[in-house]
Amino acid sequence: MDKVDVKDGVFSALEAGVPWTTPLSGCFDDVDTCVYGLWCLPCLFGQNAKQIDGTDCTTMCCLYSLLGCLGDASVCKLVRDVPIPDIQPREVLIRVHAAGINPVDTYIRSGTYSRRPTLPYIPGLDSSGVIERVGIDVTKFKAGDRVFTVNTVTGTYAEYCVARADFVFPLPPNVSYEQGSALGVPYFTAYRALIFK
Repeated sequence: MDKVDVKDGVFSALEAGVPWTTPLSGCFDDVDTCVYGLWCLPCLFGQNAKQIDGTDCTTMCCLYSLLGCLGDASVCKLVRDVPIPDIQPREVLIRVHAAGINPVDTYIRSGTYSRRPTLPYIPGLDSSGVIERVGIDVTKFKAGDRVFTVNTVTGTYAEYCVARADFVFPLPPNVSYEQGSALGVPYFTAYRALIFK
């Protein structure tokens, strides 16, 4: 299957009807690193990560978070120096290595989804990464664990996100962060449709 170049941003591609299963490219000129489920934040808006502030994609993903309001893709903006969120006793703090991008993210942002976020907000429901901290009531995870998550407390289009421990799952060593970030909403949606008809 051919990849779709989405230099105008992945949200615009989804709104234009590009199938969500289509592989995407656009981060680097020389490496196909941006696939569905993994996007460096500058690339969400069609900016070449190698040209922003003279830094590369890896550095950029650590500096920025995505801040959204309700509306089309133009209401979102990249924000620097977003504070690391605090966690509650039953939550974990995850250093995000890859964030999933799902059609539901565009529904939430457009204001058509039944659950509306408190504005402004950081979009994204799915991610994979490494646990940095655990709440005092969390016993099944520890700092350093590789995990994937769905339905996070804070958005996943950031360097760090917070998730309730019961929505966090171990990421097996043979599953990449990119693959792990694409498990949450797609997998659990299919599971519910097949099992809980």
